[in-house]
Amino acid sequence: MYAPPKTVKRNRNRREDYGKSICVSIPFHKLDREEKMDEIVELEGWDSRSQMILALVDKRYKAVMGGELRSYV
Repeated sequence: MYAPPKTVKRNRNRREDYGKSICVSIPFHKLDREEKMDEIVELEGWDSRSQMILALVDKRYKAVMGGELRSYV
């Protein structure tokens, strides 16, 4: 009938992490943000939404940790 499933043992000492996927939830009343993201990606020359989002996170983190926005903390 069918061949038994093949079991592959991975080397647990060597990590094979290639990144991580996350899901971004967009509320119904803000669905236009998806189009805006695509427009920004195209205008600024990013390869993907992921690259754009990571760059925005880096920029925001630098601003917050750099003291620009820490006046109330």
